[in-house]
Amino acid sequence: MGPLLIGDPYNPDASHSETAWQEFEAQLREAKRSGIEGVSTDIWWGLVEAQKNSFEWRYYEKMADTISRAGLKWIPILSFHQLGGNVGDSGYIPLPEWVWQQGYYKTRSSDPTVLMFKSEHGNVSKEYVSFWATDIMAPHYERFMTAFRANFATRAGLIKEINISMGPAGELRYPSYNMHDGPGAGYPHRGALQAYSELAIQDFQKYVQKKYATIEALNHSWQFNLTHFNQVYPPNPDLLKDQFFRQGEHFSPYGKDFFDWYNDSLTDHAKKMLRIAKGVFHASDSVMTQVELGAKIPGVHWRAGGDRLAELSAGLIRTSYKNWYSDAANFGYHDTLQAFANQGSKVVLHFTASELPDRDYEHDTRIDSRAQTLTRKIGEAARQQGLTLKGENALSWTLYDTNSFVRMNGLLQDHGYSGMTLLRLNEVAGHEQILNQIRGMSQIHSGSLRCGGVFF
Repeated sequence: MGPLLIGDPYNPDASHSETAWQEFEAQLREAKRSGIEGVSTDIWWGLVEAQKNSFEWRYYEKMADTISRAGLKWIPILSFHQLGGNVGDSGYIPLPEWVWQQGYYKTRSSDPTVLMFKSEHGNVSKEYVSFWATDIMAPHYERFMTAFRANFATRAGLIKEINISMGPAGELRYPSYNMHDGPGAGYPHRGALQAYSELAIQDFQKYVQKKYATIEALNHSWQFNLTHFNQVYPPNPDLLKDQFFRQGEHFSPYGKDFFDWYNDSLTDHAKKMLRIAKGVFHASDSVMTQVELGAKIPGVHWRAGGDRLAELSAGLIRTSYKNWYSDAANFGYHDTLQAFANQGSKVVLHFTASELPDRDYEHDTRIDSRAQTLTRKIGEAARQQGLTLKGENALSWTLYDTNSFVRMNGLLQDHGYSGMTLLRLNEVAGHEQILNQIRGMSQIHSGSLRCGGVFF
């Protein structure tokens, strides 16, 4: 992955940006010499379409041409998420402000945050538009993709893959451990449920009514005593603090229905985004029909060896499986992976945390991390479902540990991964120890992988 920003993105040809671009080009040449095949960069929505239906591509045209001169392929990420607020973020580019105005135009809600995720703590996130507003935003996502296709049509041969941002940090997940809920929700805590917006609650009520049809059937299943479906709500935030999870309510009939819906909302969003992207880039009149589409699922590895509540809050798994750990449940990820199944070989799934080990403690804190187990299980599940899967390391500083490369090589050799993305180009270029490991990886796997070898 390339730098999050290079120089002044609003004025890429300014003299004060010249040094940054020279450094980027030198890093690309070093990457090429090390066996790297391509570089991935974010295309920030808030930078390109700050004004609705007005696109500014100069910064990215310069980036594409710089990558081309270095002899590398380009993997642009259509970043419908905010820059800022995640681990490793430097800089700040919010979503276009006009995006949030669509809530009033489409829903007539008086709530200016109607399109945002709202957590169990009552906080809202502006890092990505809520999944319950995807239908509202679909024309805008499509317009942006169409504009990108038109502007970079002459550079189609440069592009290896177009990655579609599907959530915060570009990952398919809820912002369950993001900064809007404070440090108590972040790593290594369980996170916070993000299902408390007006649109989310309405959707949950519709979901339940469609499933049960009558309030009597719902009451019989849940052992509740409701009189109307408008009394259906996500878990009571006050009870989440102490009672709900501790008493196993997430495995009750109500809890299973809630987390089925929570995961379904996530995967429905993924399917809609892929449908839009395929409609634009793989249309019969597109010059990018041979370009792969990609999406990323995060390796939420902490607590995966314990209560698994971090993955649950992120929306990645559900509680209705008979056994989370079974092959049938794909370690709990069956339904999430199914969103990408049967999409054809031109859709690539990326899974993070590929370099991390399993460990129970970090310093004196119990974290129950099963990163290595999780990445291997996802690889096996992807192979079972016929998915093209690539990996990505979680943290750039872990690349100083040679064992990180041992684990990533293992995924490539034995666990169904067909490529690896390493982050971040500007943070490891010039570090000979890391570059030697990368050279070794590229020599081992070059030409032997279905979809290419090692990418930055």
